[in-house]
Amino acid sequence: ANTSLAFYCRDNGLLLHIHRAMHAVIDRQRNHGIHFRVLAKALRMSGGDHIHAGTVVGKLEGEREVTLGFVDLLRD
Repeated sequence: ANTSLAFYCRDNGLLLHIHRAMHAVIDRQRNHGIHFRVLAKALRMSGGDHIHAGTVVGKLEGEREVTLGFVDLLRD
């Protein structure tokens, strides 16, 4: 679904923003979840142009260094 939406955005001159809402359903499950780094990279690779990975000022869950690590990962 993300790739189809990415194609639509490209065809219509739009950027695809990926928000982190509901990520906890996937990345905070101890038994079957995946790390947010994996989720973010998969969304980026499938066409996301801008991913809301958090802030470094403490507004959302996560430490500053961890959030900056997500940013570095997505720039690769």
